[in-house]
Amino acid sequence: MKQHPVIELKKITRSFTKGGGFLGGPGQRVDVLRNVTLSINSGEVLCLVGESGCGKTTTGKIIAGLLPPSAGQILYSGQELSTMDKVEFSQYRRSVQLIHQDPYAAPNPTHTIYSILSAPMFRHGLVRTRRDAVRRVADLMETVDLTPIGDFIEKYPHQLSGGQRQRVVIARALILQPRLIVADEPVSMLDVSIRLSVISLLRRLQKEMQVAFLFITHDLAMAKHFGIGGRLAVMYIGEVVETGTTEQIINQPMHPYTQALLKAIPEPDPELTRAKEPINLRSLDIPDLADLPPGCTFHPRCPAYLGSRCESTTPRLLTQRDGRQIACLLYEGGKVEAIGRSVL
Repeated sequence: MKQHPVIELKKITRSFTKGGGFLGGPGQRVDVLRNVTLSINSGEVLCLVGESGCGKTTTGKIIAGLLPPSAGQILYSGQELSTMDKVEFSQYRRSVQLIHQDPYAAPNPTHTIYSILSAPMFRHGLVRTRRDAVRRVADLMETVDLTPIGDFIEKYPHQLSGGQRQRVVIARALILQPRLIVADEPVSMLDVSIRLSVISLLRRLQKEMQVAFLFITHDLAMAKHFGIGGRLAVMYIGEVVETGTTEQIINQPMHPYTQALLKAIPEPDPELTRAKEPINLRSLDIPDLADLPPGCTFHPRCPAYLGSRCESTTPRLLTQRDGRQIACLLYEGGKVEAIGRSVL
């Protein structure tokens, strides 16, 4: 029997309205996601990377069921969400959990750590007594290295550090034993000194629990660390422009935008930083979502600009010989020799 991906997005588009309102007319439609196609298999890690504002978080919210798509299909274990009944949709929502970016805003400040973690247990009938709840909460806290238990279980979020709060958020995401966790920039608001420990925790949980991860980040260095052995998708202003294994994309980026992202990663050695080739983008300005350029949306910035062809032709996300997918005119029309070309 064919095993379906945990989550599959097919040509997802999400639109919002800019301006307008009660007295301002209908407003302007803005597509923040356009024809996004992705899949995440059971136990797999998929890192979604791109600049701020490119649509990564919107994609994560759609996968978590917090936002409906404007067009396209979402399938959970092969079943389209729009065909689910109330019970099936509830099961889907339980199976896909979210780790929020801001550990300072995510936990309810008026509840203790025990209350934050035990409330979903009572809500979903996982425990019936306080004794059972305390035992389950203690087990969760130990799982996320929030120990000694007695030092934290009756504290409020404001009494914890940023890293400790994020561990509480991670523990909350594990309560219902999800099949997929959407981790939206889970370490971007933490001190640099504790980011690695939280990433190591997430990697350990992924391996031990065999839970799939959508790891959203703007930091390719962090995606490299977390996503080894998994896959990586690069997004540029609402579109996926390259996908492949993490090793493929980190070691041999093909799309000009991916190459630019990798060249922007700072090196710890000043000598290596000075020796780096400059990022020769044609422009540093990101196009406005409400006024996107025709053709390839990256062409106003692209160092491999092909002229009028880039301005008039929208590239398709095509599968290459090595299995990766790239949306770039350099690799269309069977031009396999273009693979490996350095454009920076």
